[in-house]
Amino acid sequence: MTAERDQKDVNVSRIAQARKKLKRLPVEQKIAIAPRSSPELLDLLLELKNPQVTLAALDNPNMNEKKILWIVRDLSTSAEVLDKIGQNKIWMRLVKIHIEMVKNPNIPKSLAMQLLSGFSIIDLVYLLGASRGMQPGMRQRMLDIFRQRISQAGEEQRTQLLGRGPSDVTQIIVDLGGDRVLSYAIRYNHIRQYHAIKIAKGYQSSPKLLTLLFETPPWGQQYDVRLSLLMNDNTPRDIRLKVFRGLTKADQENFRRKHRARGLSF
Repeated sequence: MTAERDQKDVNVSRIAQARKKLKRLPVEQKIAIAPRSSPELLDLLLELKNPQVTLAALDNPNMNEKKILWIVRDLSTSAEVLDKIGQNKIWMRLVKIHIEMVKNPNIPKSLAMQLLSGFSIIDLVYLLGASRGMQPGMRQRMLDIFRQRISQAGEEQRTQLLGRGPSDVTQIIVDLGGDRVLSYAIRYNHIRQYHAIKIAKGYQSSPKLLTLLFETPPWGQQYDVRLSLLMNDNTPRDIRLKVFRGLTKADQENFRRKHRARGLSF
């Protein structure tokens, strides 16, 4: 243990000395040694956070995923450095790097937009939940891509994503509809009032879905939702009768007058 501790102390001292020497070197010399430095020296060069030195260091064969992730996660990394990383097809095949690149607010906008098209639906959901600080317009672009992709997905995948991302992701999924998706959304409170009214009014809403909506708080107690359920021919008669009996006398008479011609009676 003592020998190991002594060796560790020696290594720490050696790195500290190397760091001091490196800081005294002119920038031109740092740039010159960056592409061919050892892994340890490469780390010290990257610590300097000099854009020109980092650009040169990107050509070093000792550059690896861990070092690239450190660079792209650093909010002081320049657009030029991020652009060079983005042009490297090998690095950009790595999902972690791909994601962290887009999250960095210094990424050139054209590169960011190009990278967005390569994300899966799951990656987009994650990014939308971590979009604070991204460039203006990026979040809306991600939402547009997500909307396009999720509209082509099956109901099973849409249902699995409900509630997993930010609220606007959930609302896009609910807006696309589908009995399975909407049933899940109603049960687990992933809908808003305008969705509840839209479902209650919907001519394509199944009797089973309308019954679930009526029986699930708070929607079955909301007046506008109840009124929409009453007016929907797909709502089971027993539900409509319960809703009708809960109306005020004035609304009951108004409903009778409007719907007598349709052969409805309560």
